[in-house]
Amino acid sequence: KAGGPYEIELKSAGEALRFQDVLVGEVWLCSGQSNMQFGLQRALNGKKEVAKAKDPGLRLLTVQRARSAEPLESFEGSWGACTPERARNFSAVAYFFGRELRRRLKVPVGLIHSSWGGTPVEAWTSLPALAKDPEGRRTLEIWEGIDRRYPAALRRWEQQRRERRKAGKRGGGRRPAGPAHKNHPAGLFNAMIHPLIPFGMRGVIWYQGENNARRAYGYRRTFPLMIRDWRRRWGEAFPFLFVQLAGFRVRNSKSWAELREAQALALRLPATGMAVAIDIGNPRDIHPRNKQEVGRRLALQARKRVYGEKDLVADGPQILGFERANKGVLLRTGPGSLVLRGTGGFELAGKDRVFHPARPELRGGKVFVASDAVPEPVALRYAWDSAPEVSVFNREGLPAAPYRSDDWPGVTWPKHLPVRLHEDFKHAPGKEMVLDQQGESKAKGKAKGTYGPSVDPKKGVLKLIQAFRARGTLSNAVGLKRVAEGLHERLSARLRFRTSYGAEGMSLVFLPTKDFGTAGKPPKLKAWESPLLPGTLGVAIDVSNPPTSQWFDSYGNIHHMPEREIALFWDGKEQGRFLSPVEFRDGESHELFLALRYDRGGAFVTLLIDDHVLCDKRFFPGLLPYESRPALGAHSGPRRHADFFVEDLDLSWEDPLPPARATDQPDALV
Repeated sequence: KAGGPYEIELKSAGEALRFQDVLVGEVWLCSGQSNMQFGLQRALNGKKEVAKAKDPGLRLLTVQRARSAEPLESFEGSWGACTPERARNFSAVAYFFGRELRRRLKVPVGLIHSSWGGTPVEAWTSLPALAKDPEGRRTLEIWEGIDRRYPAALRRWEQQRRERRKAGKRGGGRRPAGPAHKNHPAGLFNAMIHPLIPFGMRGVIWYQGENNARRAYGYRRTFPLMIRDWRRRWGEAFPFLFVQLAGFRVRNSKSWAELREAQALALRLPATGMAVAIDIGNPRDIHPRNKQEVGRRLALQARKRVYGEKDLVADGPQILGFERANKGVLLRTGPGSLVLRGTGGFELAGKDRVFHPARPELRGGKVFVASDAVPEPVALRYAWDSAPEVSVFNREGLPAAPYRSDDWPGVTWPKHLPVRLHEDFKHAPGKEMVLDQQGESKAKGKAKGTYGPSVDPKKGVLKLIQAFRARGTLSNAVGLKRVAEGLHERLSARLRFRTSYGAEGMSLVFLPTKDFGTAGKPPKLKAWESPLLPGTLGVAIDVSNPPTSQWFDSYGNIHHMPEREIALFWDGKEQGRFLSPVEFRDGESHELFLALRYDRGGAFVTLLIDDHVLCDKRFFPGLLPYESRPALGAHSGPRRHADFFVEDLDLSWEDPLPPARATDQPDALV
């Protein structure tokens, strides 16, 4: 029961441990970069706030700042009641969030503060998660180059410092980044998040993004990647509430607008909420002092989304789109009140894609926006700047989030956008997926059940095989239409699946479109046995677990081949075979990850099963790029029950290559 203080005594084998002054209540993890680290004494009216910070029911814990190359199991820090001395340097945002919860919930609240200023989201994400994401791998490759050059860079820096000291000068420049830098990928996750797992908590509040603004487009992937990574490691989809960046003037003003857009896109994840702070920033200070309102808005999100106050207004007006009207546009907004405070923040563009300032006005409860310079508007933007004017609020004083109706490339977008496909099978596949049922005729005798392949949108799975009381073997295959045209330097695939005891294996194959077309029936894939198709890349998984105690077969012969293997095939030949460290148990989900980067005369291949690395950037000569479409195959043995379900498929093609000449590739590929 929430409350306390309690005394807890643990006894075992004649020994006893006694804990006093124990509270039971709501615990939140508070993380991010400098605006989360920002201390209470620096906030608006900081001295008065510190003096009032006396609450024995609010407990505070600060994780000491540290980084590590490997995941740690412990950290430096201890719990303590909220006092002015302890709260003075504690996170102001976290404190005001916790104080508001205490006032509303009337139960103890514990806050774990783990933040570090000037850090990117990749530093807070685990290495395996980064390695399995295209954007994460780019960051890892950049830091691999930094680490490789670090010894020479350090020597040059030290030499420059010595020369300056001899000349009676100070300084010598910033120490070069290297393996011990705080921004190194996964370093802060290892030292400041991993030791907290699996500490019981209600959820997370997060304030970060400034250090990712120059790579805002990539933040569309890396931010939700971190959220999913933390949730997976805690084993629960806990609430994740975050602050959208406040206004601050920077040179590349659109980069911050695109970062805020990337933050808003993370709301697609379940159990997320966003506190909009666009109106309480400071154009001249990246660390605005009004942390009271930031904490209050985060608490509003928690009260509505976590603690069940369904009628509470926690968000400002939501701009959903517009409709053309009288040489201007009428905004379409979500439910709730709408108030205009001023006329700033709006822009309109015509077919020339040039934006001009526009004026808003209320007409019959709706906002009409027009610009004399744009008689035929096709696109609308609001608060699309690093430190914009804002004018749209509700009666509760909460601002509308920045918005744009267009999807035109931004300043942080890559020159060539990646081609990506993500399928979670939560809806019936449309024209992009071609299902081809094969193998039902192989079931011998009377057999009951669904043999697949089919999609179950309610469960969110692709049933490659589902068989009950089958008396024979089954093989099924699923083909997809071509996703990406032409050749690409990078290819990656992430496949989440689960099996039953009767399943024997599966394969992921990239069919060359020159031989198998851009759509239609895939070939019959023998799954784990041999995806030996000419000019084709394939990964085969043998999910049959080797015996754990009985090492001899029914004939008394010792098992001569290891099972539970993962093999890589190219152009009809096996290129590598790896014994899986993961046991494929009944009903458990597993994740296969494949990444290729083509180079001269071959490709560097990374292959993982779950978080276990089978090969890391191993070079395979002769593995050349080709236009392909993916296909999946599965196989079951002669057992009475067999399932092979695919839960999630994520494919990415990046960095287009010029068309290959006929002489560049072997006969199988031209």
